[in-house]
Amino acid sequence: MAVAVTLTTTMTATTPAAPQAPERIAVPDTIDPTGETDVSAELGTFIALAPAGAIVEFAEAATYRIDAGLEIRRVGSITIDGNDATLLAPDDGATADPPRRAQRSRWPRNRRMLAIVGTDQVTIRDLTIDGPNPRATFVPELEGQAGVFVARSNFVTLDRIAVREVYGDGVYVTGTSQAVVVVNSEFESIGRQGIAIVQGTDIQITANSFDKVARSVVDVEPTRNAEVRNVDIRDNTIGDYENFALAAAGGGPNVDDIVFTDNSITGGRGLSVFAGVPRQPRSGLTITNNRSQVPSTAAIGPTPLQITNYSEVTIERNTSTVTNGTDVVTLNAVCAVEIADNVWPGARREVVEIADCGALAEPPPTVAIPPRTTQPTDPNASTSTSTAGPAVTKSDPDSPDNPDNLDNLDKPGDDGDDAVPAGAALVIGLVLGALGMLVVQRRASRAPGALADSNDADRQAR
Repeated sequence: MAVAVTLTTTMTATTPAAPQAPERIAVPDTIDPTGETDVSAELGTFIALAPAGAIVEFAEAATYRIDAGLEIRRVGSITIDGNDATLLAPDDGATADPPRRAQRSRWPRNRRMLAIVGTDQVTIRDLTIDGPNPRATFVPELEGQAGVFVARSNFVTLDRIAVREVYGDGVYVTGTSQAVVVVNSEFESIGRQGIAIVQGTDIQITANSFDKVARSVVDVEPTRNAEVRNVDIRDNTIGDYENFALAAAGGGPNVDDIVFTDNSITGGRGLSVFAGVPRQPRSGLTITNNRSQVPSTAAIGPTPLQITNYSEVTIERNTSTVTNGTDVVTLNAVCAVEIADNVWPGARREVVEIADCGALAEPPPTVAIPPRTTQPTDPNASTSTSTAGPAVTKSDPDSPDNPDNLDNLDKPGDDGDDAVPAGAALVIGLVLGALGMLVVQRRASRAPGALADSNDADRQAR
């Protein structure tokens, strides 16, 4: 006789384990938190030994002296909680030992206060970087000394940091870096650019403040065939600077989709933008909703906004006075442009077009930008270099001759923010004078009082 058998299976629900909180690791007091001794190597080693995903906590309000700079190199994902600490470089580092052999030949020019190299998912927050350049003097021999150097690193966030008194850029991005965010941070007394983007995509520069910048606030300038795409610059407060609020006129061809919007400008040359190169066309430039409380002037050339060899350009809803009787925007071979609803008190004409779409004016030789004021001599400037180490071959990853060397991605200072590349501003002036002005007035913007009775002084004219 067949026997029926019933099998009963009991299923027990398993609650997924809650994700573990990141491990928090405090920097020990054995790493001098007083700023009296150089801890570049010790602090760098401590960070390198932290497990992936860890939060490294600096001592509260500590001062860490970094004569040779601090490196975060090829580590796993990591967060640095600065805890209101300061990385202090009290001098130009000429007597310090370079952290890497490849840096010796250009030391101390290429010292970096904080270097993030070959590392993904990095967050730096609540940290001050304090250099030895209080007057924001531009010193070519030291211009590579960036506050934060980001190379071949992805998903990097700099949040609530302060960079002050450095000889180089506030932040320097290079080496195919992606998704770099600079937010809620302060940059003051910067010896070169506020932020320089040499090679990188998906860069966000949001809600920061810039003041006393020796060159341009944001410089977008790839080297050779490097690529810079999708750069979003918005909601920043911009104080005094020397050259341009946005410089995107030098370097290689691969620059597309730059947004400069909702920024408040209280100093420098106001809303001053120089974008495009004669050699290769670029695409995607948006300049909208910016407000300048000072007259907008040109570092060189006839107008505050100068665009060359671009397509897909939008200039809308900006507000700034200009010197009485000055034109505002110059277009040289610009295609698919929309200019509307701007307010330019003091302006003569909103737009001057010196070459139609696709008909680029011939460029003259490169022209250097004259400074607004004479830069004072810096007693700390140094041209000394350390003695080179043993001979290295091109296969050595640390060799300065090796193109794959992370320290040889580019040579700081080979940028064109300080020199108008062939084509730009001087072409504009020459063509306007020689051809008797081929002027095209775009859609009229609101400019109450723009054509008469504007007595706003151009405080930058010297």
